[in-house]
Amino acid sequence: MPSGVTLVRRELETVLEQAEVDRARRPDIALVMSEAASNAVAHAYPPLAPGLLFVDAALARGHLSVRVCDCGRGFRARSDAAGSGLGMVLMSRFCDELEIASNRSVPGTRVSATFRDVAPELVPPPEPPAVGSVAEYAAALRAMSASLRADAQALLAYAEQALGHAELLRAER
Repeated sequence: MPSGVTLVRRELETVLEQAEVDRARRPDIALVMSEAASNAVAHAYPPLAPGLLFVDAALARGHLSVRVCDCGRGFRARSDAAGSGLGMVLMSRFCDELEIASNRSVPGTRVSATFRDVAPELVPPPEPPAVGSVAEYAAALRAMSASLRADAQALLAYAEQALGHAELLRAER
């Protein structure tokens, strides 16, 4: 739904600011993500029921990668006049690299955009302080393990939901 695209764009803009991404490139990045997500909303699922939309971003060595994925019908050349194709041209102009491909494991489309040299390279975090005793070390490991386990369980639940939705879409076809 279009309001979801607006929400994701706002969240991305906040993250870009926090990551100190080049102020001049932020509108380009937000536009590319919005265009890819809007295309997914408009074209991935109709006439099927609306479905999942995944957006992620990763910053490494000053380069930003943004991916927008859906579990819809997949990318197809359109024969009707529903879209002018200007969105693709726009996206390719505002990013340094653009790839549009089928998802690897589920139906749908993946749009990957790369923006080079848009942020300072991150300095690795300092080494953690030395632990005073074996008991403190074990407690720290347990806390980290519990946190990682909770994160992994949440990701697995999210992935299961996506796969379930993909199976429903496959059954509808």
